[in-house]
Amino acid sequence: MVQRRARSRSDRRLVHVQSVISRRQLQWLACKAFYTVFQRAQTKHGALLAWLEASLKAARISDAAERDLLEAAASAWQRR
Repeated sequence: MVQRRARSRSDRRLVHVQSVISRRQLQWLACKAFYTVFQRAQTKHGALLAWLEASLKAARISDAAERDLLEAAASAWQRR
């Protein structure tokens, strides 16, 4: 999971971990990545693709700007 570390000003020895992306965003990105990979062999993975598609719909991001940002990240990763 993507995380950011933040140190407390009062205690430099303690490190608090704060999530940069939400659990729903992480779930959506993971489902999108697996969906993209398994879609290459659709005939072998039909049931898995159906489940991933349902999971993508369940983890749907309602905010348009947030959804565009995640789509751009997924597309950039796919082009690598």
